[in-house]
Amino acid sequence: MITRRSPRTVLVLFALGLAFLASTLGCGATSLLSIGRDGLITGDTSLSGGSTSAAARRRGGELRLPGGMPPTLDPALSQDSTSAQYIVEIFSGLIAATPDLEMVPDIAERYEVSEDGRVYRFFLRENVTFHDGTAVTADDVKFSLERSCNPATGSPVAPTYLGDIVGAAEMLSGRADSLSGVRVVDDYTLEIEIDAPRASFLAKLSHPVAFVVDRRAIDSRDVARRFNGTGPF
Repeated sequence: MITRRSPRTVLVLFALGLAFLASTLGCGATSLLSIGRDGLITGDTSLSGGSTSAAARRRGGELRLPGGMPPTLDPALSQDSTSAQYIVEIFSGLIAATPDLEMVPDIAERYEVSEDGRVYRFFLRENVTFHDGTAVTADDVKFSLERSCNPATGSPVAPTYLGDIVGAAEMLSGRADSLSGVRVVDDYTLEIEIDAPRASFLAKLSHPVAFVVDRRAIDSRDVARRFNGTGPF
């Protein structure tokens, strides 16, 4: 997990905490996720305060959500604010946005931009791990970006947020199976080349579609039920 979080995450955590308290004290409907010992997630969206079943407790634990069930917990498929408020706490990416909408390094410790504004070199933090303790490397970032651009994943937002990357158009259309503009320099250094200088590119990388996922634990059809992210939860 990342050992240092951005100010945006702190504010989101605070807001979620207040919402959680309100949902547990109030009588409104809430949602319940049952979390098994194997990481399997199951949900019930029709709860209204009630008690927890013994069967659910035996599965390993529960998480009561402050509102409705998010449509997805897959970063590649997220296109709504309900899903995003949970995804940003489970997963994270190279870049994060502060409350003032400043783009700051997150999984990346720092970055450099070439003189022509087309090549971004990211230097990853060496203390970032997935929830199971496995180190996050540049290969994981490349895999995650390519997974989002893979037509089989079905991301509705990858063309918008990742389409600037060289090779993205080819991959999104099924004409390539990798992003030619994403290059692994070493375990903790990654280069991303875009097709033209764009001031908005870093902001696009703060979207969940660019977040890092664990290739060992992820299934494009099951990520919402089994996840191993880099966020605080």
